[in-house]
Amino acid sequence: MIGLLLIAAELCGPAVGLVGEAELVSDVGRALSERGVAVSPLPGCPAAEVSITRSGERLVLALAEGAARREATDSSIAALIVESWARADLAAPLLLPPPPPQERGPIAAAPLSVEPGGPRGDLRLVLPHPSLGLDLGARAELGAALDGAVWLGGAVEARWDLERWSPTAALRIAANHAAFDPLRTPSNRVLGDLMLGARITLELGPVRVQPGLLLGLGVLSTRRQSAPTCLGATGCGPGPRVIDDGFVKTYATPKLEAGLLSTIPLAGSTSLHLFLAATIAPWANEAGFVPDYAGALTPAEQAGLAVSGDAIFVFRAGFGLGFEVLR
Repeated sequence: MIGLLLIAAELCGPAVGLVGEAELVSDVGRALSERGVAVSPLPGCPAAEVSITRSGERLVLALAEGAARREATDSSIAALIVESWARADLAAPLLLPPPPPQERGPIAAAPLSVEPGGPRGDLRLVLPHPSLGLDLGARAELGAALDGAVWLGGAVEARWDLERWSPTAALRIAANHAAFDPLRTPSNRVLGDLMLGARITLELGPVRVQPGLLLGLGVLSTRRQSAPTCLGATGCGPGPRVIDDGFVKTYATPKLEAGLLSTIPLAGSTSLHLFLAATIAPWANEAGFVPDYAGALTPAEQAGLAVSGDAIFVFRAGFGLGFEVLR
């Protein structure tokens, strides 16, 4: 009986049945055959059945019983995962005869084989494939505010992609020449936003769509543009008259941003990013900024010395490139 069991164990060996797209089954099956795992099990031999599907750039592997589900970036990684399932039984090593007794002396540890295709009976170490990764993106942005301002700038974003959601950090820099309010002197404005939050991952074929919500702090610096020089009574056109005081005002305010990021694969680890968002600053200073020295003046006089303030709502659109730096 023991001899029959040994023969059966040797004939069967590690085996697996693959189902799914023909191209995926062929690629993974070829890699498994090279590692000594049969993809056409003999009748009567136990074999796990694994389905292979594609989700974006990843391969999704699932046991037919639904006991396990993993993702891989290519067929070679997928073969390693499937092999770990095919070789998970412990019955075959138990049927092998016990090793001969060792001579007395120092105890030596049995060598470990880190190669998944090592000889039968050796301990194999198979590292699990990580199911998360770090994505970096850089994009150009155009913003339109309710106060009529147009913001030009860019942003960088880092996302730690988990199964269905991604913790996100974003940094934005933008600039605006505020000359749209005829009652105020022109000014140059620069803002910086640091936002933290999360995005939910939705797969639409090869395109990944990630709506997200981010909360952070915005810093705005406004500098008065140098006032024009007027010569004579008729040398100046209509408009405000202010002194060239070099007034600068910097302040910070909380911001909330709801946006949508679409990722379109290009080549390798590079992708195209399309971005839409609405940024809300509930406590933004819309009234404008007045120099401290004008505190004793009338409201009308203060308005003539004020520079443009901040906007509560800004709509943004942008595009750029993304890179997978860890997968």
